[in-house]
Amino acid sequence: MSEGNATLEEAFRHHAWANRTLLAFCAQLPPEQLSQPRPAPLAGDHGSILETIDHIVASDGAYLGALTGNRPAWAVDERSPSPDLGELASRVDEAEALWMRFLSLPDDAARKVHLDAGTYETHAAIVTAQALHHGSAHREQICAILRDFGLDPPEVQPWDFADATGRSRWIKPE
Repeated sequence: MSEGNATLEEAFRHHAWANRTLLAFCAQLPPEQLSQPRPAPLAGDHGSILETIDHIVASDGAYLGALTGNRPAWAVDERSPSPDLGELASRVDEAEALWMRFLSLPDDAARKVHLDAGTYETHAAIVTAQALHHGSAHREQICAILRDFGLDPPEVQPWDFADATGRSRWIKPE
């Protein structure tokens, strides 16, 4: 682990943990809830829980491809969403390992990166920040769908990650 990216590595560990936590919760749902579109779609929604989770994971692969030049085979542009939550969990694990590998190498944050078939250019740091923001935004959409179904979604914020993984604790006053 490179000392310069240790904080970002932790942020991406949270990102993967939150995706896995949401996948594990959703694995308990009946297939019809997983595939049902949100009752009142909002701008930026990607449809059903399954489509949205798949979109988060596939986008991670696309961001990694833009940053490294090596896009995972499962993150191709023309594909159907995976209906298999176990497969998506495996992709989350693979993406996490790829993020850790990328973040362990020296990189120029201002390096130009091209996305959208070369039609969009930005800095590598922006793609990295977008990956984290993108996952959080869409996980919140999934949690909203779960609440629409009358369910109490899992807590996936960084505080919850820290508590669940021993990275934080409550200290009793003396």
